[in-house]
Amino acid sequence: MNKRKNLFALAMLIVVGLAAPANAVGQVSNTNPTGLFIYPADGQAAEEQQQDELACYGWAGDRSQFDPVVAAQQKSARLAEIDRQAQQEIERAQLQGDQQSQQIQQQSQAEAEAAAAQGQQRGGALRGGARGAAVGAVAGAIAGDAGTGAAIGAASGGMIGGMRQRQGRQQAEQQAQQAQAQGQQQQQMTQQQTQQQIEQIQQQAEQQRATVEQEFQGQVETWERAFTVCLEGRGYQVH
Repeated sequence: MNKRKNLFALAMLIVVGLAAPANAVGQVSNTNPTGLFIYPADGQAAEEQQQDELACYGWAGDRSQFDPVVAAQQKSARLAEIDRQAQQEIERAQLQGDQQSQQIQQQSQAEAEAAAAQGQQRGGALRGGARGAAVGAVAGAIAGDAGTGAAIGAASGGMIGGMRQRQGRQQAEQQAQQAQAQGQQQQQMTQQQTQQQIEQIQQQAEQQRATVEQEFQGQVETWERAFTVCLEGRGYQVH
């Protein structure tokens, strides 16, 4: 099947090459796709040169098992596929990074809200005042003045409750700040990891592209040697 395709391609080159005007020396043509400089040292006519180039094109392809025109198209397709896959992997890495960052933000926000709620539950002034009043009333009753004892107990209990409330709020604020700071650090680490992953994907894609280019260039050089040998055997100077 491949042989039939190559014969068909060769036939198309013959039709196009014979119908096209003569090309200048060194100009890329259907029979000289890599743009070698070909000089008709024996005074060959332009039509004869085209026919010789076409014959040597096929001969070089048979010897090297390589067609520069077909290979160039395949190379472009491979490079496009490498770029497409790399872009997909980059988008996937960015999406995962964004999702992780969002989860971290939500978690740190929930921890900060929980700390604030716990702070509000710690040592209220009213509860401290009520407890102090009860204790003071008992002490005042023993001393003979329950009302005065209750008032003193309420005042001292309120002060203690207020101190506890302030301490609870401060602790809650500190915990909330710590939760937010940890969340920010985790988000930064996630962003750095995502960026590193993207850079790795890009480097791998560049390496793959370089490999494709090197393989293609090596095959082109082999084909050009065969093409040159054939033309030199027909009386042309090739550079």
